[in-house]
Amino acid sequence: MIKLFIGGQEVDLNQDEVNVTIDYSIENIELGNISGAHSKRNVTLPATKTNVNIFQNITDAGAIVTNAYKLLSARLEADGVPILTGKARLEGADLQAINSGFVAANFKVSLIGNNADWFADVGNTLVRDLGWDDIEINTANVKTNYDPLTSEHCYILMKWKAWENETFIVNNEMTPAIFVWQVLEKAFLNRGYQLNSIFKTDPFNRLIIPMGLELGADYLNDFVNLRASSPSPSLLSNSNSSPILITFTDETTSPNFDTGGNYVSGVYTVPITATYTLKAELNIATTIIIPTPTDEVLVGWEINGVFEEGEDLGQEPSFNDSVIIEFITDLVEGDLVRFVVKHNNCGFLMGLNGSIEIIGSKAIFETGRTFDLQYVIPISWYVRDVIADLTTIFNLAWETNVLSKQVYAYPKDNYTLRYRADATGAISLTTFEGFFKGSDKYDLNTRDVQGSDFQILDGYKSSQVLAYATDDDTTNKEEERRGVNIYSGGYNFPTDRFDNGVEFIYTKFFAKTIHISDVDITSGGIYGAQMPLVFGDDYNTVTDAEPNYNLAPRLLYYAGRRNGLDGYIRLYDDTSSASSAFDFPAAFMVNYNDPSGGDFNLSFSDEVTNYTNVMQGIFKTFHLQTYKRIELGKVYTTFAKFKPKDITQLSFRRKGIIGSSNFIIQNIEYNPKSNSPAKTVLLYDEKPNVNDLSKVLNTITLAGSTPQSGTVTGSGSGLVGANGASVNIQLSYTPFINSMTNVLVLPVNSGITQVSNTNANVLVFMNGQKLIPTVQYIIGGSTIGINVNTHYDGANYEVVVNGVTKG
Repeated sequence: MIKLFIGGQEVDLNQDEVNVTIDYSIENIELGNISGAHSKRNVTLPATKTNVNIFQNITDAGAIVTNAYKLLSARLEADGVPILTGKARLEGADLQAINSGFVAANFKVSLIGNNADWFADVGNTLVRDLGWDDIEINTANVKTNYDPLTSEHCYILMKWKAWENETFIVNNEMTPAIFVWQVLEKAFLNRGYQLNSIFKTDPFNRLIIPMGLELGADYLNDFVNLRASSPSPSLLSNSNSSPILITFTDETTSPNFDTGGNYVSGVYTVPITATYTLKAELNIATTIIIPTPTDEVLVGWEINGVFEEGEDLGQEPSFNDSVIIEFITDLVEGDLVRFVVKHNNCGFLMGLNGSIEIIGSKAIFETGRTFDLQYVIPISWYVRDVIADLTTIFNLAWETNVLSKQVYAYPKDNYTLRYRADATGAISLTTFEGFFKGSDKYDLNTRDVQGSDFQILDGYKSSQVLAYATDDDTTNKEEERRGVNIYSGGYNFPTDRFDNGVEFIYTKFFAKTIHISDVDITSGGIYGAQMPLVFGDDYNTVTDAEPNYNLAPRLLYYAGRRNGLDGYIRLYDDTSSASSAFDFPAAFMVNYNDPSGGDFNLSFSDEVTNYTNVMQGIFKTFHLQTYKRIELGKVYTTFAKFKPKDITQLSFRRKGIIGSSNFIIQNIEYNPKSNSPAKTVLLYDEKPNVNDLSKVLNTITLAGSTPQSGTVTGSGSGLVGANGASVNIQLSYTPFINSMTNVLVLPVNSGITQVSNTNANVLVFMNGQKLIPTVQYIIGGSTIGINVNTHYDGANYEVVVNGVTKG
């Protein structure tokens, strides 16, 4: 017997007529589809009293409907065995006309299983509404090396604008970021699901999304902004001592508000340093009793006891009009703002009515302040957009066990990563299992496979390219200058396999982040510190641009503080009132300054480091086998026996096998009321071989582009220099103060082992005097040996390494 439950209630079915053939599918071959492994069935239900009540008599034009429009929980059973668990959606109904209108004859319902059960609820959630802790900006927190497994957020060095000081940075210039896995875990747990994925495992647990250095508009509305009306006194004259404080007494009647509680007895105390708009909209009636040329009656804004902006009505013998007094100014936390009338004791009478507004904007982070992360995370970030782009980038496949509330999301195929364990450990090369398992396969040889139809996939272009969106001026200009789409990667299908052309598939939420080596704030012991660059204008031409915190989100790898592996910058310390060397928390899409090429690479393209190491890109790592399947394009439609138990435990993670060939199961049409074999669609699966590597495209050249001479146009183009200049990518300065030994050992990332001519590219100074190579010192690997006749204990040495440049 077939039973169907919708919204927890059993519906009435016509057992003889109901068609319960279920279409079990995994997403089609297109990239980034999150429908994942799912099941679907359209059913027709009779309009019995039970069913009409379940759907709240929705066909009645006057019915009040609250739930029938929604995705409702659904479970379809065959002889007590659940064969579909998920959601039900009412699509429509067949009607019968009666004298008073219409009544339903039957209801048309879609049953959707698996990922549809969570995606609408999870996806439509704002990231900021997931429940976050507070964030406090202080020296200790900025310097913390955050554990990605226990922390919600971290701080990184990211350049949004010119530094406040030319040679060092301050605490509130460090950028906060949230960990991606926290977004996903919170989103699913809030809906009762457990996510099983790569994102809580190394190195994916270090993926972060940085946030702009300002607070959201709703923070300002909740804690900063003010609107008030009903001024008191409303009638005033020169009998009132100057200045006359005007208190606007109504802060609660809509549209008035003062949710931050900053306005008390006519005085607004500035709660946070920001840019403020002060606006008064007034009706003023004034009479000067005996006008004189020296009469002064000022109406307007006073800040910290100084009249800043307003109207002088002292030379208006009779004034009766509407006035707007508005200006924009930067205010500091603790400033006192008043609305006043100032006069020089001339005879006047004034009637006053209207309202004031104090509206904040561009609220900056200040050291020592604590904020709820909810107000830092932009209000435009939805969980669905994060999930969609992660699916595209890492080629994820999704499957849900609705009964056990488990969601699975993994890259489709086995993948091998080269990365540093926990960002600081030894570099390893490790292979992981993908979504489609290499074991526990469905042996279709034992399932009475009958007949088959064969098709070849079509509809693709000869070249497929995956790329991050570009949305900032600097990156746009750099791509024009170099003639490439930075970080893009793709696949060239064999000649004549598909129609000629190039199809670009772009991320829709995350945009690419290029980097800069900033030598100005770099401290001794390392070349120019590399950091993400997200600038408000073209960094090469407008170095003092205002930051643009409304740019698309970025996806970065958080390496954290690594004891100088990424270099040192100068960070100002409030306690000592001085700057000192700081092994800053590094974050990047590509670490070009890595001497070993061992960091996780987020570029679709293979990338070349400053030391000529090649880091494999995301395309080769996660997408190559998918495109191999598309290239072969062998789709088989056959019929195979499946039992109810097979269906209840169905997982598209298990491949099918016929003979020695592997297949990805694409679709099964199963009817529990029939013993006939189920229609089954299979996609032939084959691993790529070494010849397929030559089909991979790295850093795609833009059609019709003319790269400027001297620029890097291929892999490695995500590091830029200021003003279009070259970047000295192997510059390091290492001091040895009061040295008690003549043996100077440089860090591995100083670049000393990478330069072609150490005599020309390495400079050694002793107490400020340049030493002569091979005579006063010799170099072996990363060690400099000072001649024993030159050295003396307590000498100060400086070693400068200058390497190659790149545009």
